[in-house]
Amino acid sequence: MRARMVLQVLEALRKESLDSRSILHKRVDFNNIGLLGHSRGGEAVVLADRINRASRTFGIRAVCSLAPTDALGSTAAALSIPNSAPRCSYLHFYGGLDLDVGSWRTPGRRDSFGTGFRIYDRSTADKASVFMPDCCHTRFNSVWADKGRGEEGGEALLPRTRSEPAHQALAKEYIGGFFDLVLNRDVAQRELFDNRVANAAAFPAA
Repeated sequence: MRARMVLQVLEALRKESLDSRSILHKRVDFNNIGLLGHSRGGEAVVLADRINRASRTFGIRAVCSLAPTDALGSTAAALSIPNSAPRCSYLHFYGGLDLDVGSWRTPGRRDSFGTGFRIYDRSTADKASVFMPDCCHTRFNSVWADKGRGEEGGEALLPRTRSEPAHQALAKEYIGGFFDLVLNRDVAQRELFDNRVANAAAFPAA
């Protein structure tokens, strides 16, 4: 459902771009699209790209999963991410203190949730993975406000968890850099993704 909603939004944007009265008139390049999803949305954008490949309705060239789930990856018909679309690249971005989408396992039970590491492993696209040791799940999202009880959106927060502004600055730097690299061909951004240059805040990253 989430994946199809993403594609329906793109359809709505295309209609707007054809309307001379719209602020989007002739301002969107539908052959050069980047998709970003957070949490379950991070899995949805992967599936949206897969659905789109069958029709090639849109030119999706970059897909980013921010702290994604991987519920579909545990099914018999595991859904891979960009692997037959050579023009599409993939970014996985995940925090080491993510206590919402975690990697715990129950012995004797098949894993039914998973993290983005599994999506990343299945991908044969040009890809990068960014691991931020002191970032959590919810602070990438300004809607899941801090309740003042050491938790946000039901996620417990550890004392060393980076602030919400720090999370969002890191997301803008890395995800914005990824889209700039892939969609605008700004090759200087490559150095951010192989640790040749540090992020602006000099926070540890892998």
